[in-house]
Amino acid sequence: MATIKDVAARAGISYTTVSHVVNNSRPVSPGVREKVEAAIAELGYVPSGVARSLRSRATGTFGVLVPNAVNPYFAELARGIEDHCERQGYSVILCNSDDDADKQLRYLRVLKERRIDGLVVATVDGDPRFARALAGLRIPLVLADRPLEGVQAAHIRVDHHQGGLLATHHLLELGHRRIACIGGPGDSPVASERITGYQQALADAGVPAGT
Repeated sequence: MATIKDVAARAGISYTTVSHVVNNSRPVSPGVREKVEAAIAELGYVPSGVARSLRSRATGTFGVLVPNAVNPYFAELARGIEDHCERQGYSVILCNSDDDADKQLRYLRVLKERRIDGLVVATVDGDPRFARALAGLRIPLVLADRPLEGVQAAHIRVDHHQGGLLATHHLLELGHRRIACIGGPGDSPVASERITGYQQALADAGVPAGT
C-alpha cells in the first residue's frame, strides 16, 4: 500500500507539501497540486483516516447502537440517522447488539476505539454496566427511544403509551370489542407503556380488557 512518502517521491516534492495538499492545510501552487494529485492517482494512495483524526481530534464518524436491526422500527431509525449524517458530511458505524447486554458492551468498546465523534444509542433494557460505561464517555450522546437510569444525555423517544391508546381507540371506532395487545417483553418499560395505553383506551370505552 502506497504511503505519503511514496507519493512525495513520485511527485518529486517533500512529503510535508503532499500533506498540505491532502489536508488542505496550506496553500500550494496549482502546478504542485497537479503533481501531487497525479502521483496519488498513479499509486492509488488513500490518506489515513486514523492519522488525520489524531491531528484534528475528529473522525467525522458517528456510532449508532441498536438492539435489533431487523426490527422495522430500529431499521427505520438507523436509516434516518444515516441519511441525515451523510447530508452533513459524516459517516455512520451501525452496530446491532441483538438485545444482548454483553454484545452491547463489546460494541461500545469498539466504537470508543474508533474515536467516534458522537453516539446514538437505543439501549438493551436495564444493564447497569452499560449505564456506567456511557456515563464515562466524553463525547456527545443521544439516547433514542429507551431511557437509561443514571445516564444524563439528550433523550429522544416515542410516546408508547399514546401509541397504545391511539391504536386501541382506532380498533374500537371500527366496532371491534375483543382486542388483544402484544406489547413486548414483560420486563420492558416500553412494553408496559404500550399496555397501559391499551388498557386506558378500553377503560375509556367501557370495554373490559380480555373480553
